[in-house]
Amino acid sequence: MPTINDDEFGVITLRRSAKATHVRIRVAPDGRLRASLPLYAPTFLVKRLVKTSREQLRVMLAEQ
Repeated sequence: MPTINDDEFGVITLRRSAKATHVRIRVAPDGRLRASLPLYAPTFLVKRLVKTSREQLRVMLAEQ
């Protein structure tokens, strides 16, 4: 699977799905971040979502 490397969160796994309608980031059972996005969505949307949602991602990881 393709990945994105982030300085703070490490490796973020990308998962493209024909059923996905939005870009979403979730915490995987192993504690890493996993992003799902539609087939046609460009990768930079995930990078932008990570950039704008850093505080919420920190909270999600702390709860995990």
